[in-house]
Amino acid sequence: MKIIIPLLIIFVITLPSCEKEEGVKISENVKYTVDSQRYLDASKSNFGDPFEIDNVLKEENMLYINVNYGGGCKEHSFEVIWASDFIKTNPPSIGIVLVHDANNDMCEAYLSDKLKIDLKELMGIEYTSLWGVYVINAYNGNEYPN
Repeated sequence: MKIIIPLLIIFVITLPSCEKEEGVKISENVKYTVDSQRYLDASKSNFGDPFEIDNVLKEENMLYINVNYGGGCKEHSFEVIWASDFIKTNPPSIGIVLVHDANNDMCEAYLSDKLKIDLKELMGIEYTSLWGVYVINAYNGNEYPN
C-alpha cells in the first residue's frame, strides 16, 4: 500500500502534461484583415518581425500554419491579410500574407506556435475545399502553396 500511494501521486501529477503537443500550442488569436493596399504593402519582404513558416496544412475551411520565432518575454501576435480577390488558376486559389508582431520582445527563446485560421471567417463566404491557398511570409517573402 505504501508503494501504491506514491505511484498514484506521480501518475496524477504527470497526466496533464501528456495532453499537450510538446512545445507547440494552437493559437486561434489571429487578426484577420481584408484590405488590398495592406496586402500589397505586406507582401513585400521585411514587413513585420522575423519568423519562419514550417508547415501549412489545409483541412476543409481551416488552415493550420506552424510558425517559429524568437522571443519569450512578451505576447506575440499574427495577422492574416487577404486582398479580397482570387488567383486565376484552375482550381482557383487565394493568396494571404502572414505578418508577425513580436511586440518589441528582445528575448531569445525559440518558440513554436500552430496558428489556426478559419478561411470562411476571413473571406466572409463559404470556402470551397478544392481551392488552393498561397501563404506569403511578410518578413522574408517566401511563398507556401497549399
